[in-house]
Amino acid sequence: MIDSNTGDFTANALGNSLINVTSAVPTGVYNTSQFTIEPWPLHHIVITPIGAENYYIDDTQTYTAIGWNDAEETQMNNTWTPVWTVNDTSFANIDSATGEFIALALGNGLLNVTDSTFIGIYNTSLFIVDPWPLHHIEIIPASSEDHYYVGDMKIYTAIGWNDVGETQKNDSWVPVWGIENTTVGRIWDGDFIAEALGSSLINVSCDTQPEIYATRAFTVHPWPLHHISILPIGPGTYQIGDIVIYSAIGWNDAEETQMNTTWTPVWSLEGEIQEITGEDEEARFEAKKSGEGSIRCLDEDSGIYASSEIIIKEKTQEGLPVLLWILLIVIPLIVCLLTVFLLFLKKPRKNNEGED
Repeated sequence: MIDSNTGDFTANALGNSLINVTSAVPTGVYNTSQFTIEPWPLHHIVITPIGAENYYIDDTQTYTAIGWNDAEETQMNNTWTPVWTVNDTSFANIDSATGEFIALALGNGLLNVTDSTFIGIYNTSLFIVDPWPLHHIEIIPASSEDHYYVGDMKIYTAIGWNDVGETQKNDSWVPVWGIENTTVGRIWDGDFIAEALGSSLINVSCDTQPEIYATRAFTVHPWPLHHISILPIGPGTYQIGDIVIYSAIGWNDAEETQMNTTWTPVWSLEGEIQEITGEDEEARFEAKKSGEGSIRCLDEDSGIYASSEIIIKEKTQEGLPVLLWILLIVIPLIVCLLTVFLLFLKKPRKNNEGED
């Protein structure tokens, strides 16, 4: 704009034109001068939003760049072209033209904006990609309650979920495992082993947020009884008056001995023999009557049993075997020795003196 009387000129907008001056009298006398209005040289760039920004994975943001001239006036974008970059594209990416930012992975980095023309004029902004806040934990494999036998093992995994229903990577939190009753089982980093009969809870929590946790109920059962062994191994031959202690051993299908807490032995006799008194895994048998039969041990819950043959004979009189030895061996030996001695006495002697 120019004042028609004074010639005072003001540049209003970018562009070019002509200044014209004419003579009022005489008419038709004039002159022109061309002018161009240029942008102020770019002095510095301001990034919006200002300062370090925190994001979660997959978060997006549109960054804008405002250019300023050295008179501290904003520089219109049509006077310069911002170019956006990030220093590490493994954590985030940004559209070089539009400033559209997306967080890709946990970590931090710098985004940079510069002008394609004014080389050396730029600005940077820090970004941090945080893990999503942990919302809840799930124990895998999923179950309301797990059942084991003593010695069973299992590997558990803890999966964290954020509040938008996405799984939380384990590099963003550390699961802490434990068991309410450590006499029943143990767990290390999700590796579980059942050690004794009983029930308890497996629990896993966040290392930095123990108030966020999950639990899993479990019960350790006895192994099912597979078969029973009776000791001593039959058949047993006894005399009236003998007392024998029998014992029963239960075995599971893994050929391991079954603890007595898992089954209840019931003892009985079959046949002509009597009597027996049983107490848990041991039974006291007393032979009172000659005959044949068997001792039987039964688990009432499963119906599994074992039996062993027993033969009872009349009691042999004490001393009879010694007397038989005397009659059959010692006496004939004495008779033989006496006979040899008598024959020796009756043998004629030789005359050692010379004959005449």
